[in-house]
Amino acid sequence: MYRHSVGNDIIDLGEPAILRHHRCERFIDRVCTPGERRALNRAQEPKLYLWSLFAAKEAAFKLVVKRLGPVPFAHRSFVVRDDLHAVDYRGASYPLRIDVGSGWVHALAGTGAPVAFRVRQRSGAQSSQAARQLLGELAAPILRCEPASLCVARAYAPEYWDALAPPVLLRSGEPARLDISLSHDGPFVAAALVRPSDRE
Repeated sequence: MYRHSVGNDIIDLGEPAILRHHRCERFIDRVCTPGERRALNRAQEPKLYLWSLFAAKEAAFKLVVKRLGPVPFAHRSFVVRDDLHAVDYRGASYPLRIDVGSGWVHALAGTGAPVAFRVRQRSGAQSSQAARQLLGELAAPILRCEPASLCVARAYAPEYWDALAPPVLLRSGEPARLDISLSHDGPFVAAALVRPSDRE
């Protein structure tokens, strides 16, 4: 396990299926704690606030799974602070960063170490492939290598919900020792990594 970890999630705010979820009581009850509901009711932009909460919980889940192993994912068990600066889970608090762009919201949950990340609209490549390419472009200058020498692997792990362990960055087939996170939704892809000075 890495000393520091990161989780990220991106949401396509233009996706037709999500346009009215901030008014759907069943969805809000499934995702939000009572405190988060109160904050949502006070929010000037409820749609953006709800999807910021959702992305934060997804990002924190990715982070927690890497630190604790497989855990059940119930959105309400991840509690986002009203100011969107941290996510709490089982007595631990993880710093949170929310960024909003043209048509997207992106969440980063970490353990306090500096993180590098990028978001962009994909062109041509499939979502998963585009996210991996973006990660390679982000990691290559940090690792001082060519992006072609980097790849992302997920080992078979039946204890996880999808039977795959969290993604690992490989450099020429060996672990690159950078904790990473990938996300994609609609036309948007995002990649994040913990900077090498803060890894084990």
